[in-house]
Amino acid sequence: MGDNPLDNYSPFDDVQDPETKPKPAPVPAPSTSNTQEDEDDIAIREYEKRLNILESRINAQVTQLAVAQETGFVGNPPNWPAFYPLVHFDIEEVPPGLRSFVNEAMFGWCLMCIAFALNWLSCVCLLNAGDSVGSPGTKIILSTLYLFVVVPLSLDLTGLAVYRVMKIEPSTFAFLKVLICLSAATLFEFILAIGLDSSGSVGLITMLNLFFNGHWFIGILGILTTAALGLTCANHGRLVLGIWKYYRGTEVGANMENDIKKSLAVKVVEALNKSRSNDNNNNNNNNNNQH
Repeated sequence: MGDNPLDNYSPFDDVQDPETKPKPAPVPAPSTSNTQEDEDDIAIREYEKRLNILESRINAQVTQLAVAQETGFVGNPPNWPAFYPLVHFDIEEVPPGLRSFVNEAMFGWCLMCIAFALNWLSCVCLLNAGDSVGSPGTKIILSTLYLFVVVPLSLDLTGLAVYRVMKIEPSTFAFLKVLICLSAATLFEFILAIGLDSSGSVGLITMLNLFFNGHWFIGILGILTTAALGLTCANHGRLVLGIWKYYRGTEVGANMENDIKKSLAVKVVEALNKSRSNDNNNNNNNNNNQH
């Protein structure tokens, strides 16, 4: 009889030893993106930044109220410049993250003082240039107006304007006012740096004419004046771009169009209410006169 294949069969032959049984491959954990966590961190940092700015502004207002109670003076008393205080200026009232704008604005105004003083001196020296420059008297008059009128106005419209905007909760119109004034100053300084005959400055064109006609000393003054005016123009131009970028990144700047429409609507309503109130007062006065 042949061998039976079932004689050597065992149902436990296929059972492996637990010690030698291969372990299942670990299932990789599902990959989670850190994008949401990064966005949350950025949002938290922005929120903390806004809180710090708000806290700084509240502290400034508390200090102002305390000074008003002690001195009876509404508003902060003048403290700048130190040798003859004319205006109030305290960089500590500005949030730390915004002080760079104020410092750059005040630095730009100091550069403007130097540039316009050099320009005035160069224009006065044109009296010794003969016929090399047309109408030196006009340049002297204009440069005098620039130094003693434009420079003081620029302190209020650019340097201190940036300081006032950055230390309070700004509005769209406040930002636009500062940006317009800074842009006008930048354009004005650029024109002076070119040095047209009618510009009232010893800029590039006037400086070249002086060198071509052999007036080396006044020409060197023209180089210094042109460089100072160009540096002032570049400083104000960079400040305009920096403030514009910051403004567009704020909540007010992100909704600029809507904010402008809302502000205009409020002003129109206020004007109409004021006009209506005046009409009512006039009618009441007329009625009283008739009686």
